Amino acid sequence: MHSDHKVEINKAKQEIKTLTKKLKDKKEEKESMELMKGRTKANFFSIMRPRLLECDPIKYSCRQTLENDLRILAAACNHKVPKDNGSDLEEMIRKKKDDCKSYVTSNSSSNF
Repeated sequence: MHSDHKVEINKAKQEIKTLTKKLKDKKEEKESMELMKGRTKANFFSIMRPRLLECDPIKYSCRQTLENDLRILAAACNHKVPKDNGSDLEEMIRKKKDDCKSYVTSNSSSNF
């Protein structure tokens, strides 16, 4: 075998090793990101629950009402914790509820 070919083969082997290591690292990074994504959704509820309770303690004294509005807020915010507090959160919930009602109303009325 010529020495040129030997050098090229060794370079190719080294490149394969490097790419294999990069692939392994990217797979681990992807798994880590997926795990973080799952945690983020759980964190949304744990962070936003006290904020909603603070907004309207009387309304949210009923746990079911609190959980329902949390789910609506999560959908409205795409499970990302908003920076604002107070009435803005309730306004976001109200808008999302109205959007859902108008969607249901427009679809159900077209069926008749």
